[in-house]
Amino acid sequence: MKTKFLKEVSSGVMTTLLGIPKSIALGLVAFAPLGSSFSTLAVIAGLVSLTVGNLLMVNRKGASIVNSGPYTVSALMISSAALSFSNQYQGEVVVQLLLVIVLFSGVIQFVLGILKFGTIAKYIPYPVFSGLLNGSAILLLLPQIKPIFGESIAKILNNTSLLLSLKSLIGISVACITILSYSYIKLLNQRKRFSLPTALIALIIGSLAFYIFIYFFNFSINDMLIGSVSVSHIQFLFTLPNQVSVFQTMALPILSFSFSIALVNSLSTFLSQGISDTVCQERTDPNAELLNQGVANFVSAIFGGLSIAGSSSRTKAAFDYGARSYSSRIAGGLFALCVLIWASPILSVIPVSVLAAILIILSFSLFDRWLLKQFKSLKEKSHQIETIMNISISILVTVIMIFIGMIEAVTIGALLSIVIFVTTMSRGIIKREFDGRNMRSNTERPQFETTILDEFGSSIRIIELEGYLYFGTADELLRRTDELLRLGCRHIIIDAHQIKSIDTSGLMIIEQIVERCRNAGTLIISVAEVNTPLNDNNLLTDLAYEYLDDGLAVVEDLLIESTSQRIANQTNCMSLSDIDILSSFSASELSILEPYLTLKTYSHGTKVMAAGEMGNSVFMIINGRAELYTTNQDGKYHCFHRLSPGTVFGEMAMIDNKPRSADVLAAGSLQCWVLTVEKLLILQKKNPQIAYQLMTGVAGLLSRRIRQNLNIIAQYRK
Repeated sequence: MKTKFLKEVSSGVMTTLLGIPKSIALGLVAFAPLGSSFSTLAVIAGLVSLTVGNLLMVNRKGASIVNSGPYTVSALMISSAALSFSNQYQGEVVVQLLLVIVLFSGVIQFVLGILKFGTIAKYIPYPVFSGLLNGSAILLLLPQIKPIFGESIAKILNNTSLLLSLKSLIGISVACITILSYSYIKLLNQRKRFSLPTALIALIIGSLAFYIFIYFFNFSINDMLIGSVSVSHIQFLFTLPNQVSVFQTMALPILSFSFSIALVNSLSTFLSQGISDTVCQERTDPNAELLNQGVANFVSAIFGGLSIAGSSSRTKAAFDYGARSYSSRIAGGLFALCVLIWASPILSVIPVSVLAAILIILSFSLFDRWLLKQFKSLKEKSHQIETIMNISISILVTVIMIFIGMIEAVTIGALLSIVIFVTTMSRGIIKREFDGRNMRSNTERPQFETTILDEFGSSIRIIELEGYLYFGTADELLRRTDELLRLGCRHIIIDAHQIKSIDTSGLMIIEQIVERCRNAGTLIISVAEVNTPLNDNNLLTDLAYEYLDDGLAVVEDLLIESTSQRIANQTNCMSLSDIDILSSFSASELSILEPYLTLKTYSHGTKVMAAGEMGNSVFMIINGRAELYTTNQDGKYHCFHRLSPGTVFGEMAMIDNKPRSADVLAAGSLQCWVLTVEKLLILQKKNPQIAYQLMTGVAGLLSRRIRQNLNIIAQYRK
């Protein structure tokens, strides 16, 4: 128990060490428009948010190991707000306004959590979020030129000789050393499976390199360091006179920034929570985590901190270090508090060029690789229009964010989200439709049953649905089923595997469809995942299946049984001449073959063949049905192929003598003629012509199976 607790504590400390350089850097980013005189407040703000974000947990139903702190996108939003407010107010007032924004973002998150709207941020389409990430990366990258080169872009463009100044050369060299150190340590972690705090070590190496350069060149460093940092510099909220009137005047922009920050912070937190749930193999409440983040942002604002969000990278790192419970979060928060109280003076000696290098690394890691994958997927014609739309939306949001503003980008992104959502919801619910002639179950049947399906298969209809089933789209399904009933369709299968959501009105229309089909004497079957509304609906009891093939096999059997041809051809037991591969044999040839066969009977559920065993027999069914089973990706034992009287299984033993690929079970009482490989070899010696004719029948069987599978593939590609 003690060892486990120590592991939790050490993992929290190590994860917080990873977050300290980023927190300091993002604090400087957020307060950058206010000038270097606010650098101390910026560093303190970053550390306060790292401390509060991990210490405060009002609801233990949230994620276990999510490590929280400042978030890049929201830090840039705070920076954008600072730039906007600094045109009207002094720096001290602007800081108070920024803290109010953080406070209200926490209130918004808390209210959303109370109202159980914890997943609202998940409805932001990924192209919009991708655009925000890429825009943030560019906005984070550009301001790092001055800390590294020592001068602004404008001055460097007017006088390129500044690039060769000693100050510029030192800054460039230190930044390069920091970036290379970071890259090397990261590579070392990957290859040697170490868990070294990459950013922290890079910061230390970069700082050492800076002081070595300063020592040898005897250069003044006054404006190249962060400056004095002390916990006494904490800027508490509501410490200036006449603040209320200022807040009232700026209420609208404050609320705009607060809502935007609450939205992006929530999304980042949900991503981190997803990682925590995955690695810890648990399912936590997003609303509970939203309550935690809301309270943390509220308290962070009171103590002068930045806004807080969960960090995906540090959450994964926490698990790798050994975190498994809330203890690691609290340990990390306590460690950050210790750094804030006792170690903050050490931070004053960190060179700004080193932090700029870390921010450059951060900006490149922020670029969303998903957009590059979208460009690569343009070659695929199947989803080209959707891909072009995704790319366009992402680039549009990025451009608006860079050239107009972050609030405008979030607003446009929200509007695009609504448009995309409405467009998606209004798409036709019916993806495609098949009939029983061109789509068959994986049931191998004798020729006369296949003929019945060829002739009467049009009375079977498979309707594949896709998207959202609600009152606006379900009516399309109702109209189509009415048309099929008028056309005399006797069996309708609704494939709902690709349905994303079903509302109450959608279920009510499904009930109407079921009732109309029953009144018309038509059987309707639903195919959907287990524990979904379509499978749980009482009206569809005994008519719901998890797999399309199962439902299709049932309606095929019903169609065959309902025809007079089945009755005329059905006998208690088939003869050898009815076996598919023996259809070309004459009576005399069958009499020669029969002594080599053994008649065997298997009771229901008996395993006739087992996967992995060596194949040494071929089975010819004359009565009953056999089913082939395998284990699917979910670990479930699933029937994927059925064999009717007159069909054959195990025939590959006659060709390759390899292990069996699936289990074969008797479905009911099963009766087969069995030919072993040993008997086949004897037959080849004594009656080579009969053996050759038998192998020709097997070749024909394999050819028909291949042709049938190709036909199924062709139908799905349409």
